[in-house]
Formats: sequence, C-alpha cells, structure tokens
Amino acid sequence: MEILFKLVSSMEEYADAYGYHAHFFEETSGFTTALLISLGVAAVCAAIFYFGLCMSHKTVNAATLPVWIVFLVLAGGISFLGADVVVIGSEPEEDSEITANNFYADLESYYLEISDGAPKTEAEEMNKEKNEIIENLNQGDDVGLMLGLNTALWSLLFFYIFSVILKGFSTTGVAIPHLAPHSRK
Repeated sequence: MEILFKLVSSMEEYADAYGYHAHFFEETSGFTTALLISLGVAAVCAAIFYFGLCMSHKTVNAATLPVWIVFLVLAGGISFLGADVVVIGSEPEEDSEITANNFYADLESYYLEISDGAPKTEAEEMNKEKNEIIENLNQGDDVGLMLGLNTALWSLLFFYIFSVILKGFSTTGVAIPHLAPHSRK
C-alpha cells in the first residue's frame, strides 16, 4: 500500500526515528483507510452525476462536461478533507480517553507500546519525537497535506474510472466525459 501513497512515504518526515508514521500508515491501515475514502467518495460523486443528473430529460442541461468537471473536483476536494478529518484526525482533549483510530490516537498508543520496558532516557527520546510529530501536525508541517493530496489524486482517478463504467447506464450522459467506449449510434 505504501507504493500507492508515494507522495507521503517519500517525505523526510515519514522516516522518523521510531517508526511512528510507518506504524500507523502501513501496519494500522492509515493508507488503506485513505484509499477507501477516495474510492467511496468517487463512487458516490459519479453515481450522483450519472444517476441523478443524467437519467432524466428534465436535467439534460446539467448533463454537460463542465458539470462533470465540477463533480470531479468535488470528489477530489471531499477526499482531501476526508483524509485530514478521518485519517489524520485531531489532537485529543487533555485527559480524554482516546477512542478514535486516527494518526493522533495511534501516536499515543504506539508510544505506550514501544516505550514499555525501554530505558528511561530512550523513552524520553521517544516521547520527544512523538511530541514533535504532534506539534508539526498541529502546524500543518507533517504528512497531512501530502496525504490529502495523494488521496485526492486517487479519488480523481477513481471518479474517472467510475464515469467510464456508469455512463453507459445513463440516459443523457453517455458522451460524458468522452464518447468511447459507450457511444450510441
């Protein structure tokens, strides 16, 4: 899954000393969740376009390439935000129980896992690294932006694929975004 999110995994921040990023994104399904977000958002946006706007002669004026582009951009934007809200998450409140499965929550639980039984000085270094990652996330300097961008790009690709699949089932959207492979004679 790492290869599908090369924009994230190639970042300098991703290669932290204690593997916080790799643990969450590769072992705890952060990348899988982001990919599923992009797939789901693209499927819903394409279905709304083709089955909502392209199935009636009343909405034939909305079944155009510019409107398709709006839905394409909408799918990318929603996926970008979804990656930030769902996968990265937000820093938990002070003294609150961590129940979410996002990057912030995983940082804390993974720190507790790797620091258990570690020498005190090493545990302090692990905590310092974790706090630096949290601080960078809060400032928008960590992997959040690239994860959102990578997720949006996958969503754009999935939207196009769903468009090619679904357009043949629509009444007025067969030629959007292009004629092939479902051209009508």
